[in-house]
Amino acid sequence: MLKSSFKASIVSFFRKKTVYLRKKISRQSIILSLDTIIAVFCFPVALFLRVGKDLFNYSLVSLTVHIGLFTLVACGWYLISHSYTRMWRTLSFRDITAYKKLCFYTLLTYLPIFFTVSNVYPMPRSMPVLVFFIQLFSLVAIRYIYYTWHIMRSDNRGTETSARENSLIIGTGQGLEEVLHQQQAPQLHSFNIKGIIHKNKNFTGRSMYGVPVLGNYRELKQILKKSRERKDYFKNILLADADSFTAEDFKNLLEMACEYNISFQKLSPQNKLNDNIVVEKISVEDLLGRDEVDLDLKPVETCFKGETVLVTGAGGSIGSELVRQVSQLYPRKIILLDSSEYNLYKIDLEQREKHPQLEIVTVLADVTMEKRVEQIFRRYKPTIVCHAAALKHVPMVENNPLEGIRTNVMGTRIIADSCYKYGVKSMVMISTDKAINPSNIMGASKRLAEMYCQSLDIMSSEQKKATQFITVRFGNVLGSTGSVVPLFQEQIKKGGPITLTHPNMLRYFMTIKEAVSLVLQASSLESSDRVSQGSIFVLDMGQPLRISDLARQMILLAGKKPGEEVRIRYTGIRPGEKLYEELFHKKEKMEGTSCPKIFKAYPRFTDYQLLSKHLDEVVEACLEQDEKKTLALLNFLVPEYQKYIVN
Repeated sequence: MLKSSFKASIVSFFRKKTVYLRKKISRQSIILSLDTIIAVFCFPVALFLRVGKDLFNYSLVSLTVHIGLFTLVACGWYLISHSYTRMWRTLSFRDITAYKKLCFYTLLTYLPIFFTVSNVYPMPRSMPVLVFFIQLFSLVAIRYIYYTWHIMRSDNRGTETSARENSLIIGTGQGLEEVLHQQQAPQLHSFNIKGIIHKNKNFTGRSMYGVPVLGNYRELKQILKKSRERKDYFKNILLADADSFTAEDFKNLLEMACEYNISFQKLSPQNKLNDNIVVEKISVEDLLGRDEVDLDLKPVETCFKGETVLVTGAGGSIGSELVRQVSQLYPRKIILLDSSEYNLYKIDLEQREKHPQLEIVTVLADVTMEKRVEQIFRRYKPTIVCHAAALKHVPMVENNPLEGIRTNVMGTRIIADSCYKYGVKSMVMISTDKAINPSNIMGASKRLAEMYCQSLDIMSSEQKKATQFITVRFGNVLGSTGSVVPLFQEQIKKGGPITLTHPNMLRYFMTIKEAVSLVLQASSLESSDRVSQGSIFVLDMGQPLRISDLARQMILLAGKKPGEEVRIRYTGIRPGEKLYEELFHKKEKMEGTSCPKIFKAYPRFTDYQLLSKHLDEVVEACLEQDEKKTLALLNFLVPEYQKYIVN
């Protein structure tokens, strides 16, 4: 009993020590130590190959000096090149080339040292060259042995577990090669890559990394059909080089994957952090039908650096992304304002973790409370304001018109007036494409908010005030609150049906990242151009997307068949909805800007004093809960708005 207890305590002691040592000694330290040992033995091995048994005729001091100096030079280059950080299990030709360069630089550095020391401790002149080849061979050989062992172990592990699914990989170029090179990566253990579909038809009949090229992209459907006839089913399509495929390619592949009941995923080759393959699902963004706009934010950093930035609606989808991007532009302070306690808590917690050095102020407030807003401006003195707070869900605002007008019109007016009164440098107001020829209260209220900011901007310019009011207009944002994408995802998850209002309904779409990049870019465009005051900035959003097509593609993304496994049901156009949206009014003069993806619409002139007087009436009617009068005034001020009839 005592013996077994003593034995257990000894085992436990050594286990703890082993764990401790493993924590203290990193793999990189072990690799550096092994490479150092290789450097130590390179010189005596090279000397033995050169002189044979005469090796023992050289003095121990002479050998020690040369070995020591070469090891110091080699270790210096190991540290400079960070060769010890390279993954052994993903050994590639690129790695071997790096080791060649490492050994060559070591040779060049060691040559003058060798010939200088040889005057005192003579050695054969061919020694540096021999040492170069032995060092290179040793470094590569030990890694190749580990690489081969890792592949064999992965193969055995793959066969011992459940059968790996037959898979096709599609791609071209370096991304495809890197993925094939890492077939044994842990993320790919469930895939048995049986064939390659290459975009270049000249590769058909060849093989890459032992995997045959079955055909080109255009022959994919025929290849899948033949595999089904042979009952040698492919279970997965893996897409390498995803960036080289268009949205149309994604849609076609998705159609084929659904037809043949195949899973469709994309692969990202080794990233710099862990040298592993990343397996990702195809996203809705991949099906947008246009490339995501990548805006240059360098001038924006100059605009926001050292400023105190107030973001209203900071907990919403647009507002929270504004906070994320502004936080990276080195502001002095950022003020997060929202009326939702939970949303404000989430974005505040996220930003404090990501940017502990940034001064963040959270303000729970409603933009329609004038005295509260003025108190915030007096206390925190913001220099830039991004106004994202709004009610933007069309049916919800249609059913609650006074709340929509109160927030979108009255709230915007209070924020804009405070910016003007307290000398804010610039206010960026986020608008929507629904403000053009609006057929709903949400769009009409946003158009009225646009008009007020435009007129205030023109007046500010005429009175030579510092405050600039910038309006940014864009379409639907994928994944935002109230977007159709989360709704469709939830309906698909439940098995359907997906509810659509009309089969021909068109909408512009962009990602949240794009939308916010536009807002920030617009805030820095032509800030000194007084002629362009009151203009509206609009993103080139490409072609609009049919909502019914989006729904169908999302069903396919979920691996289900539209109309069979998930039905699409049309409910009819809701009050206030249009079949298509516009980005410019026919009376707005459109021009380009210094940013090729941003356009500028010059304003339809509205006198500030006259508009302000009418807005007083709107606010009064709204606060009195006089819906009929409020909507009549809205229709009068935005004549293109189709009159809303109150029963």
